[in-house]
Amino acid sequence: MNPLKAVPPEPLTIDDLPDEILDHIFSFLKLPDRKSASLVCLRWNNKSFRWKNVVVVIQTSQLASEYSSLLASDRPYKHLEIPARWLGPEMAARFANSLESLVLFRLEAESVMNRNAHFSIFDVEDIHNAFPKIRELTLEYLTFLDHSHFDRFIRVSFPALESLYVKHCLIGSRSIEIMRFSNFSNLEHLKIETKFPLESTLLQDVEMFPKLRALDLTCLEFRVHHLGQHFHLNHITSLAIEAQFDEGYLLEIVNLFPALLSLRLKGSAQFSAESIETAKKRLPNCVFKFENHMNRVQEYRNEFSDFF
Repeated sequence: MNPLKAVPPEPLTIDDLPDEILDHIFSFLKLPDRKSASLVCLRWNNKSFRWKNVVVVIQTSQLASEYSSLLASDRPYKHLEIPARWLGPEMAARFANSLESLVLFRLEAESVMNRNAHFSIFDVEDIHNAFPKIRELTLEYLTFLDHSHFDRFIRVSFPALESLYVKHCLIGSRSIEIMRFSNFSNLEHLKIETKFPLESTLLQDVEMFPKLRALDLTCLEFRVHHLGQHFHLNHITSLAIEAQFDEGYLLEIVNLFPALLSLRLKGSAQFSAESIETAKKRLPNCVFKFENHMNRVQEYRNEFSDFF
């Protein structure tokens, strides 16, 4: 009686591997290698890298060809980091239905040669709902004609915006120390970074953003002294400020933001134990973190007085 021949096991193929393992394998490859490898992995062809994490790197010597290639691509990019001058009707028509986040920046060559230029690409503001799916927007080193131009550009072009990061932008010929916003009904997170002071008018606008929960400010000084004791922002739960301030600043902030769950202050001053205890009593559910420029960190959680 002949023994039954052992049936050889079927060879292991890429189709047998879970997506998590494939994702881990491809994470060790550089982007060009991932693209090449994906061609022989039919099942993984659309999973070799996440479109949201793809960043287009632009070189000044290749602007024209890179721009044309991007518009000609049929890939569903969800995130782009591009020169601001590229933003126009063609870009809106091509990526309106796929982009979820966008970074607009000024090229270094433009910063030197055309520092105060106002980019005509912002005519995209005339296209209603130009980018209806974008939730996150970052603006870096850009110049806008005036506050109404800046405000209109964002409201009209990005109606679903939830997170806005404004980094070292100019409004007209000035800094953004008087930053004005209006009717950003979906905005949840606002971050501003500037080397100049910020005026308290910003908070008067923030009061009108019903969904805003997080505010992150880096500036020379954030002036809140003129708002009065009866002005409060009850919807902000997370606040981070890096600026110059004095000993009394902590209690002013606590009074302005009575619903805080997280507060981070970084500056040159150190707060007294008495001020900190008062702040903790007013905000018993808040996590406090205080840093100064000497890298000393104080952290307090809830109603406890533990020092970390």
